[in-house]
Amino acid sequence: MPARLFLLCRGLSWRRHGVFGRSSCSRRAPRMRRSRGRWVCAESVRRWRRVWEQGGVSALRRRAATGRPPKLDDAQVETLRAALARGAQAHGFEADLWTLERVGAVVEQITGVSLSRASVWRLLTGRLGWSLQRPEWRAVERDDAEIARWIAHILTACPAPPEAASTTKPADLNRP
Repeated sequence: MPARLFLLCRGLSWRRHGVFGRSSCSRRAPRMRRSRGRWVCAESVRRWRRVWEQGGVSALRRRAATGRPPKLDDAQVETLRAALARGAQAHGFEADLWTLERVGAVVEQITGVSLSRASVWRLLTGRLGWSLQRPEWRAVERDDAEIARWIAHILTACPAPPEAASTTKPADLNRP
């Protein structure tokens, strides 16, 4: 029973999945079987059996995801992490803020690899664990001492607003 082995290899119970046993196909397509709240195609079970017959239980285990290898290896990512930790001003930028373009320029300067904005975003959020943070903007003319003086002297000298009902709005007659 290769499908049983397939499910057991993944830590799943074949009884609970219902791959073998009573067929509940009558309500769905005839080649589908109910499996853990989902429908499994009979062709999948046949494919699992072929794989099991050719490679045994180890062939049924999950494999690492395939796809294009990353442009930066782990050593380059760690070098980049240290470079970004020094700040943007250390790399010749005017403000100490990182943008995707700035990070891309530093990546190209350090590793020689050119990354798109989307790739830089995936690098920052995925491999480096950074998140989007927007700086709190303040006026250049802001004077914190003047603000504190205004709050202490002028604002406290103002009378408190009356707590009576507003005379500009009519009363709501529908409220209880």
